[in-house]
Amino acid sequence: MATADEQGDELNDDSGIDLDLKNPYVAALLAWIVPGMGHFYQGRTAKAITIFVAVTMLFISGYQMGGGKVVYCSFISEDFRWQFVGQFFLGSAALPAVVQNRSLRSQQQQGTSVNLLWNGFLAPPTSTGELNKWNRDYHSFFQMGTLYTLVAGLLNLFAIYDAYGGPGVWHDPVQRKKRLAAAAEAAAEEVS
Repeated sequence: MATADEQGDELNDDSGIDLDLKNPYVAALLAWIVPGMGHFYQGRTAKAITIFVAVTMLFISGYQMGGGKVVYCSFISEDFRWQFVGQFFLGSAALPAVVQNRSLRSQQQQGTSVNLLWNGFLAPPTSTGELNKWNRDYHSFFQMGTLYTLVAGLLNLFAIYDAYGGPGVWHDPVQRKKRLAAAAEAAAEEVS
């Protein structure tokens, strides 16, 4: 009788996919740092380019639409930026926002004057008045830019998962039962 592992190997062989994912943890980390980089590491160049272009263009479109103000990290009660959770999956594009948030909040707690890093790149608003000004200046483009960058981050989350686990394969349940029955029959013939 064939073991479950042998049957699984046979099913994988029948799927037609022979792909070396290399180290899936490294691939996932690279895919998080730069969209598509994990796939490039695995040798899936066409997919890497497609992911990089799609995610990056969506992010840049949203970022520009919102005047460069839509990606920032803030989890205070006056400005709970839940959208940043999705934007965080853009990796290197979102990390400066985390650094800016930590710097700004520590300066505010110490009561020192606020000096934003990198000329305010990806910095949260220093007050609710500043956030209101951003919404007033960019109108609905601020919200649309936020949505575009959020979707870009979530799209990259799927790419990270694909870099980690490989492409999804759909198995027809009827065909699977036939293959399992054939494998069991072949194993029974080996025994007799």
